[in-house]
Amino acid sequence: MTETNVTFRSFAVIRLAVADLDAAVSAWTDQLGWPPATTAPDLATFPLGATTIEMVPATAGQVPGVIAVAVTVDDTEQAAQRIESAGFRVERTADHSVVLPARDLNGVALELRPADEDGPESFKGPYTRINHVVVAVEDDDAAQENWAAAFGRWPAHAMGGHDHFHHVPVGIAWFGLTASGTNASALGRFIDRRGEGVYALGVVVDDWAQTLETLRTNGARLITQEDSNQTFLHPATTHGVLINLVAEWHPDLLPAG
Repeated sequence: MTETNVTFRSFAVIRLAVADLDAAVSAWTDQLGWPPATTAPDLATFPLGATTIEMVPATAGQVPGVIAVAVTVDDTEQAAQRIESAGFRVERTADHSVVLPARDLNGVALELRPADEDGPESFKGPYTRINHVVVAVEDDDAAQENWAAAFGRWPAHAMGGHDHFHHVPVGIAWFGLTASGTNASALGRFIDRRGEGVYALGVVVDDWAQTLETLRTNGARLITQEDSNQTFLHPATTHGVLINLVAEWHPDLLPAG
């Protein structure tokens, strides 16, 4: 009998805990040029293509940052059975979602949702979609084996002329499991402070150069890594998460010619 793998279709929700919700919403609106779609005393939502960023107040003693990720799959019950057969614990919810606890998945609290769910309303702004979610892990190979045990093995992700087996596909996006990243010392400090978990988000911007210029004008704090040719929004500006600003590159989204 052929083993059924779990295929992630898209990022549905990324939940971000912040120390001060009002201040974080103001910063995203004024400095990032990214206003919320909805606001409430305990929740603000920010649309990002098929994904929603949910911003919530951090609980007592909770370090600000990404606290949960939801992805879509074709059949949540089939996924649950496959994951349970591999020895992992899952929780089934009333809305047919499946939740894996962070302790079992390298610090990532992961929710699997039905793929036919409607996405958020579109937002006309510089930020278009999630490109990747970086997961800081203590051991690349051990993390890869853990995720492969839960979901089945995935094909290599080709990028920059190299095949990356630590990139877990999520539609045209991906989870990146890494013990070093582009700044090994910073990633190591993150693990020392928080343990394994979501370290950074890669967000595609419509006009990369113009977006950076606007962010600087608005007073956003940027980190530029000349050796990797990457630019990030500092967690102090986003109120909890490192954001990699990515120019669109995926061949599926480029015009034919």
